[in-house]
Amino acid sequence: MISNLIDYIKEIERLLNQFKTDTKVRIYYRGEPGTFSTPMIPSVFRDKQIDSEKNHYLRAIRHHPEEFSSSSNIDVISKLQHYRYPTRMLDFTVNSLVALFFACAGDTKAEGTYRDSGNGHVYIYIADHKKDVLNFNSDRALLLSVLPLFSQTEQNELRKLFEDAQSENAKVTNQWIKEYFEKGNSIDAFGRFMHQIRIERPGFENHHIVPSDMLKGYFVKPNFTTSRIKNQAGLFTIFGLGDKDFKSAFAVRENLNYFDIEIDKNQFDEILAELDYFCNLGFSTLFDDLESTAKAHKYDLYEVWRKKHGK
Repeated sequence: MISNLIDYIKEIERLLNQFKTDTKVRIYYRGEPGTFSTPMIPSVFRDKQIDSEKNHYLRAIRHHPEEFSSSSNIDVISKLQHYRYPTRMLDFTVNSLVALFFACAGDTKAEGTYRDSGNGHVYIYIADHKKDVLNFNSDRALLLSVLPLFSQTEQNELRKLFEDAQSENAKVTNQWIKEYFEKGNSIDAFGRFMHQIRIERPGFENHHIVPSDMLKGYFVKPNFTTSRIKNQAGLFTIFGLGDKDFKSAFAVRENLNYFDIEIDKNQFDEILAELDYFCNLGFSTLFDDLESTAKAHKYDLYEVWRKKHGK
């Protein structure tokens, strides 16, 4: 178990040394401030929130149209994710120290609840950059990013359609959809799905959708639409219509492409203080707004570190 910054860096080096020269992979980190029975699950899939995913999405746009007036679908949900709306995304970062900050509950500790969930964790995933990673403007990212516009019933219909295509080892084309409908299957949700795609990308007419692309999850490198995403070296996973937990959706193989570093909850304060003192990494630098700067001043991490060491 990790109790200080130096030991954390040594553990990162030990685990990841084997990937130093592998140009095919990308290393991504996620910090979670507790030991949960179901870690790495997007918020919208917890507590049946999938039923209200569409409402969350549309309500945010309705109340703040100026925020989203020229945004793509992927930009909308990435912004919603950073402002804590329930989404089908998980936050990751390419910066191992940022992940450590969040594993120590850095963004919530001022409320005094940060030890309630047990030890923190930094999860590390070794991604194949050709198979697992999308740019914000890719077709596959667009296909997944419109799913929040559909109810759970509609998503279930879409899932069945793509699973049926996958079982036939077929791509979803105009011809396949025609034949699928002639067999007595509903394609209402798919018609709406393609309509939403064409709103953003009108040229998406003669589609050839690989069913597995809609059933798995991907990492997405977003636009830096907020300073938070940029400051936190952030990216996201976006989940499709298939498995709802990270380990299944991303074909996790323990200690091969996935690692878990446990962080001692009793050392959260000191680790956060070390990050602030040695790395200039804390509330004000990661969140870059007046509220976060006030939080940093209210809860002085340097003072915590200094007092502990008798300075």
